[in-house]
Amino acid sequence: MKRRHAPGRDRKGGSVVEIQQFLTARGVGPLPETVGLLLKDVANRSAKVLDRGLARLLECADPALAALTANDSRTRKLCMQAGERCLVVPAASEASFKRALREVGYIVSGENMRPTNNRRAKPSADSVANAAET
Repeated sequence: MKRRHAPGRDRKGGSVVEIQQFLTARGVGPLPETVGLLLKDVANRSAKVLDRGLARLLECADPALAALTANDSRTRKLCMQAGERCLVVPAASEASFKRALREVGYIVSGENMRPTNNRRAKPSADSVANAAET
């Protein structure tokens, strides 16, 4: 049994405790020490990374805008900076973040929209070409 193949809580087969109980119940003797250590390691590692739900990744026009937004008193509790130009907004905070961002003077552009220097969004060349074809 290898660690990369060992099921965790989110994989078919149940939790590490259930796997240990299954192996113990069907084994001829106690679990080999290496299997016990592997299961303990998998249980420990599965508790280190937690899924906190869905989020939206927003890309800012420049690093300064990302830093401004991530640190502004109206938006900082609703997002976090990810890299130089991106912000992560939890799905549960999305509506509040967009309202707060409007207070700061910005809006989130929709799909096929590209921000411009004057804070107004204009359609990208691709969306204009697609609209002309239809």
